[in-house]
Amino acid sequence: MKKMNIILDETTILNFPFLWKLVLRYYRISFVIPVLGALLALQYYISQNSIYTASQSFKNIADEADSPTNAIAKLLGENTNRLSTSEVIGMVQGADFISRVSANVVDHPKFEFLNFNGLGVKNLKTQHEMFGFCKQDHECLVNEVQKVIGQFFEIEHDHLVENRFYLKVKMLDRMTAVTVLKIVAEQLELERLRTIKHFIQVQQRISDELIHKKKEELNNIEISSLKDESNRVFSDLEAIKLKVASAGKILEIKKYELNKAEATLKQTENISQGNGMQDEKEQYNQYITVKKRVTELVQDIHALELNQELLSEQDHSILKELKRELRKKRKELKNFKNIGRGVANIDEFLESKDRGSNFTEFDLEVIKREYKKIFAEYTSLEEQKNELVQKKIKLDHKHEELRPAFEYLKLLESKTIQLKLVESTIVSDLVFDKHVANVAAFKRATKEKVSLFAILLILFCMFVCLLVRYMTDSRIYDEYELSRNFEDLEIIGNTPDFHQ
Repeated sequence: MKKMNIILDETTILNFPFLWKLVLRYYRISFVIPVLGALLALQYYISQNSIYTASQSFKNIADEADSPTNAIAKLLGENTNRLSTSEVIGMVQGADFISRVSANVVDHPKFEFLNFNGLGVKNLKTQHEMFGFCKQDHECLVNEVQKVIGQFFEIEHDHLVENRFYLKVKMLDRMTAVTVLKIVAEQLELERLRTIKHFIQVQQRISDELIHKKKEELNNIEISSLKDESNRVFSDLEAIKLKVASAGKILEIKKYELNKAEATLKQTENISQGNGMQDEKEQYNQYITVKKRVTELVQDIHALELNQELLSEQDHSILKELKRELRKKRKELKNFKNIGRGVANIDEFLESKDRGSNFTEFDLEVIKREYKKIFAEYTSLEEQKNELVQKKIKLDHKHEELRPAFEYLKLLESKTIQLKLVESTIVSDLVFDKHVANVAAFKRATKEKVSLFAILLILFCMFVCLLVRYMTDSRIYDEYELSRNFEDLEIIGNTPDFHQ
């Protein structure tokens, strides 16, 4: 057995010059293996199925101001859910989404012409071979399509443009790729609409539950009875206020009558004693004279002022003099104090007092009793009014305590109306381009990859075959090979030169 140290090298690991000698020595192996490897690589590349890629770009405007749904929601003070990059990419990976896409694919008019073979299969199968056991069962077809269709499409993020993505479909048939691409794009828009709508409906359901709960809490407080009691107290309070006002007026009248009766009794007593009546009579006569003169002056001045345009200068002087006298007489009237008509005629007054002196004290007692009775009624009405006022204050306090609950209920009802408006104006925030990008065809393994792999495989196989052939060859072809194989033997002589 030949030694392996001739194959190895301390510097380059492999002894490449000696390997090149082996390539030239065993030229048949060196020729057959590259040719065979190239043929196999060519056959593998040709045998691959062509994969068709259809793509369509779209933009996520969920966070942008030009989103119609977002604009309306902001106008009404509402918020819709946002989409992150990972959420957009993961939208096509959900089981529910794939199930709905599968149902739409099965319902497509060209379903029987679509190719659902995997990208790596060698032997293509027809739809009858793949789904024939379903026998036109719609649910079975959807389930079977759902098992295979998820591997054909994906979403990629455009790292150069913000919020821009690409929906890509890879299949073994051009028409199938375009058809599935359109179905998935439509379903993505519907899925986004369904998500936003669900988000709004959840908020609406929560608001309705809160409204129902708050109404139950308010019903337990018996709002209707509280309102009725408040209205009744208000009506009673208004009625008692009218009664208090009426009683107050009557009380003032009775008080005036009482004061008058007391003054009359006192005056009667003074008259009966003759205290100062003559002086009062003279003063009263003076009062009547001055008052009469004031009346005459007023009449004269009024008559002159009516014909003021026809008055002469002398008449104007007379008018001024009359006004001056009028002011003087009115000042004199103010100096007369406590002048009563009772002293107009002392004799008649004394005679009348003598006739009514027996009834003056009795009338005073009657008026006092009536005044006390009316005063007691007035006091009772005031107490009732104060009780109603306190009761109304308590009811108002209860209303103030319930006011936040009513305001909260109004806000919730307003929010439900806003949510209904937002729900009716929802549009998708995934905006797809109108046109599908050009459909490109390619192989799973490109020419470059196949060529590189073939070269590496050929080199490896050649190395292994040459090594095996060298190890099984018992001949020695040159001095270098002899010295390397028997370098541990002692030299006893020189051999003749080798001849090829």
